[in-house]
Amino acid sequence: MKKHFFLMALMAIAPLALISCGDDDDESAESTPKVNLSTPAYKDNAAKFTIDNVPTKLNGKDILLTGLEFTESGYYLITYREAAAATRTDNFDLSYYMSKYIMSGESDYTLSDFGHVKIAGKSGNNYLLLVKSAGEEEFEVPATPWNGNVKPGTETDYLCRTWTITNTRLMGTVMNNGKTIKLGRDFPGECDLNQIIDYAKEQGANITDYIDDNSIVKGVTFTEKGTYLLNFNRSTYDVGEWRWTDMTKGLLSYTWNNPTEMGNPLESGIAQVAFANNECKLTLKSTVSEFDLEMICTMH
Repeated sequence: MKKHFFLMALMAIAPLALISCGDDDDESAESTPKVNLSTPAYKDNAAKFTIDNVPTKLNGKDILLTGLEFTESGYYLITYREAAAATRTDNFDLSYYMSKYIMSGESDYTLSDFGHVKIAGKSGNNYLLLVKSAGEEEFEVPATPWNGNVKPGTETDYLCRTWTITNTRLMGTVMNNGKTIKLGRDFPGECDLNQIIDYAKEQGANITDYIDDNSIVKGVTFTEKGTYLLNFNRSTYDVGEWRWTDMTKGLLSYTWNNPTEMGNPLESGIAQVAFANNECKLTLKSTVSEFDLEMICTMH
């Protein structure tokens, strides 16, 4: 995809995040942020499966299905390889497709833009899925459940849903003609990378990495199965895995699935989350080129 090194570098080197979680010893209970988050609609139906390159169709295109996840907030994520690419080389990359699903009955999922999937039963450690994509007959798919390494708890329940970015705050310092310039600006709405980079450049930041036009981060998804996903405006996705490193402090770590496809070799990072009312703050700090910065995304 090679479109957003700036954001990926920030999210992949973050060594420290500075949002208070209300756990200081001298802090009264009254000052602890109140959380008012509803339970995601499909929390009890969330599931994730790995699948062994099963041929099917997605929007009329021949694919090899390698994974399927149903998220807590009513989105499904298909992981696949393009069948045509498999005939050219043994080294072909994963692709992703995300859309909404609804429950049509017990263990019966209707997937927008795809078809139907039903969890038909379990045999040992494996499951049998009945899959019917558009224009095809129903067929059986053996699938292995993927449970991830996420510690359960209240913070996990808060975090695991799809978030819409409502504000991005860029903070930090940059050297400009020998002077230290402080960066500080809010960017309301979805996270427009070009807008943020233009501002940093105006302040003297030396950013030369290529970014596609209209690279806008529309949403961020965390799941209890350990999936971490960025949803971009062109229906493209960066997908990885996450886990808590210190749940009581809101600290988490993550690893990207395909960092080279994202345009950089960075594979992991650390971030911090904090909750208040119906919002989540995701904070990241890093050094990009010659300047230090902090990026805070407010999501609900």
